[in-house]
Amino acid sequence: IDQNPDYLLVFTSDHGIDAWTSSGYVMHGFTADENEGYLMLYNPKLEALPLAQSPMIDVVDVSPTLSKFFQGVDIPFNSVGMPRNYFGADSIVSQCKVLMQSIHQMRRLTQLQGRLPTALDAEVDRLLNSKYPKRSEETAINQFYEDLYSAAKQLQFLLYDSMTPPYQS
Repeated sequence: IDQNPDYLLVFTSDHGIDAWTSSGYVMHGFTADENEGYLMLYNPKLEALPLAQSPMIDVVDVSPTLSKFFQGVDIPFNSVGMPRNYFGADSIVSQCKVLMQSIHQMRRLTQLQGRLPTALDAEVDRLLNSKYPKRSEETAINQFYEDLYSAAKQLQFLLYDSMTPPYQS
């Protein structure tokens, strides 16, 4: 791998099982009763995060995250995950770009399902058509990131809610 910087070594695991809990259906990738996967990436260009700062990654986030490593590869169409910004600059601007790609993807899916509430659609439209705050405006760019993340999670939950557990009709 060190001699081939375009390669990416991926270690991942299964996610456990789906679960039906008192709060509803818990699908692949949610952390509940050890229903989580493992992902380790290695490439000489990647900088390791300190263990205390290593973010949890849901299994549904693996495919869109890996698609960001391969330049020119879109997030898989039916993905309900959010890509993590492990590749390239880890600036807040880069994280916003990754979230905007994810939001665009999940918005298309919720629109196709006819499940996108008008208010959320308007908020997503506003965010996707916004200009990034300047890097020097730290408070504004951090708020923009938080707004993007909130919209992405709302879309993700809408998509989760649309899924029927395999053992229910």
